[in-house]
Amino acid sequence: MLKNKKSIVFALGMSVLSTGIMAATPKICPPDLAADSPTVPLSMEQADINSGKLKFDQINDHGELLFVTKFNQCDGRGRPETTGGGDKRAVPTVLLAQRAGLPDGTHVLTTKGIDFEIEISGGVVVEAEGIDHDLIIKPFHQAGKVISLREFTDNAMNHHHGMQAEERFDLNPGKAFDPDYDNDGVARELTIGDITAITIWQAQLSTPVQVLPKDENELAMIEDGEMVFDDLGCASCHIPELVLNKRNFVEPNPYNPPGTCRNASEGCPDYAFDMTKTGDLPRLHRPQASQPV
Repeated sequence: MLKNKKSIVFALGMSVLSTGIMAATPKICPPDLAADSPTVPLSMEQADINSGKLKFDQINDHGELLFVTKFNQCDGRGRPETTGGGDKRAVPTVLLAQRAGLPDGTHVLTTKGIDFEIEISGGVVVEAEGIDHDLIIKPFHQAGKVISLREFTDNAMNHHHGMQAEERFDLNPGKAFDPDYDNDGVARELTIGDITAITIWQAQLSTPVQVLPKDENELAMIEDGEMVFDDLGCASCHIPELVLNKRNFVEPNPYNPPGTCRNASEGCPDYAFDMTKTGDLPRLHRPQASQPV
């Protein structure tokens, strides 16, 4: 079933791309691979996303297509002369604002009801519990090292597929604005619009739900376990839910590190969708009219 779904997605993606609404130049295979063809022949342009030319479903379908596709060398797969990567630097957050001006010693910083204990010595954070010393919240990966879905996407496409995002390579002054940094004969392997589409597709996936048994005894055991979990204080760290201030998912994240698009000046103006109304079911719900969870 999954295989069939992927085939359908691929067909839908090709249909969207073939309607002429894309401004991207078709990919051309390097001369030594001229007999082949790219699995995703056209990219998506960020300008078409922000102009409203593309509907949400078209952006979403293209993102899924790129996520499930098995890229070939005509797409740009492989990186014969580089492994690449993005630079890191501290970016202002609510925790950094709290930390500003604090004297040496131990302090507790709080955001969304979660406490982070830090120790400052010589004006520098030398110990931090539950967060890196730069005090930037990175919710992705097991160790919490990635700030956003977009950064995760740029990293994974390069590291696992050798598909290099133009925002990190072609348009990066740190990479000398080289359109073919890995020297595989393919430029613009993933446009800014492509990365936005992949990010949006991941963001709109259904929210996790608890699947409860129908058996009353099993259900009672689960309810008892939940109370014990809470009584022991486990939920103080493993928080069941966080209340969001806004229901819109806005791409890009302004706290992205260099090499991952952050704003309009870098080529990716904000694109937003309502997570309570758009995307795969089940979606975020609103216990109050003004707040989703």
